Amino acid sequence: MDQRKVIIVGAGIGGLTLAHSLHQKSILFEIYDKSPAHLIRSEGWAITLHSALAHLRNLLPDAPAALERISVCAGTGQSDQFAFYQGSTGTMLSSGTTNTLDFVRANRHRLLEWLGRGMNINWGCTYLRHEVDNDTGMVTVVFTNGTSTQGHVLVGCDGLDSRVRNMLYNPIPVPLSALPTRCIGGSVVLDPTQYARQALLSRSLYIAYAPDCRLLVGLNTYMQGRAFAEYHWLLCVPAGTDSGAWARGATGERQLAFARAAVQGMSYALCEVVYLTKPERMFAPFVVRDRVPEVLPAGTGPVTLIGDAAHPMSFFKGDGANAAVEDAVRLAECLHLADASSTACERALRTFEEEMVARVTPMVLQARQATSNVGG
Repeated sequence: MDQRKVIIVGAGIGGLTLAHSLHQKSILFEIYDKSPAHLIRSEGWAITLHSALAHLRNLLPDAPAALERISVCAGTGQSDQFAFYQGSTGTMLSSGTTNTLDFVRANRHRLLEWLGRGMNINWGCTYLRHEVDNDTGMVTVVFTNGTSTQGHVLVGCDGLDSRVRNMLYNPIPVPLSALPTRCIGGSVVLDPTQYARQALLSRSLYIAYAPDCRLLVGLNTYMQGRAFAEYHWLLCVPAGTDSGAWARGATGERQLAFARAAVQGMSYALCEVVYLTKPERMFAPFVVRDRVPEVLPAGTGPVTLIGDAAHPMSFFKGDGANAAVEDAVRLAECLHLADASSTACERALRTFEEEMVARVTPMVLQARQATSNVGG
């Protein structure tokens, strides 16, 4: 067993995959996060896994059965499917299924539950700061609850608003780029007659294009033995769109009224979920943000970032979670190949970052371009 210890901050997709990857390489680790929200309630958009699948199958022996179980279509006997539509006419532009393409539309709750199974996650630990001992090369991490831990490497896997990233760039946190697209959405529970109509459009996810907006509609999960189905939808409009729906504290009624007005020119079948949504099930509006990754500054020490902490990207190309999984696998491999000295560990982290920058930068920029085309 490798006696180095890696401290993982964040038990999301990247952090949990890193834990499995380190375990496979016999490298010790500890994993920390603030709260197991995904174990308490189902939340968050479903995720399209594609390039990550090969890594997950290699890491987890039960992957074939588990990937079927985490699919949004689990229990239906049908494969995942996506489709693209011309919004005003309702004409299908293209589609694909897992019969011909290797992808899984994964329910986020079930995915995180699967990746976290058997993991000794230290919950209730929100990262506060870290310090590197220049003599020993060890890193000490302090949490807001007063506890601390020490290891040889710290990996920030703590998402879009990463506390670890902000500390690395302290006193001036690195800014994220705000893209010219605003998003507003909600969730709706459908009965069998209603969700059957959605399944005719696409079993897992469809996107409708209109001159001034895009509408994403996706199955999240079936409920109560398929007596109901929960769908999520997201409406994306140019950032210059003037509406009180974006104002801080805007009511669900106001947000929903804006969304319904925006999709009036679409085929009703494609935007039916918007009309069936209740105001109290609206999500908070947001602006899409991203960041081109970089090799961390000199003097950073044995610390690195992966996933959204390193390179948040728009969801328009479906690459974010897949990039995080590959980050985790490649980082574990870099550490495995390095010897146990502190200088070798730090050198391995910078080597990993160089590879990550080359691999992920095109993904961020392509997703940015796709996002900037909304309404264009």
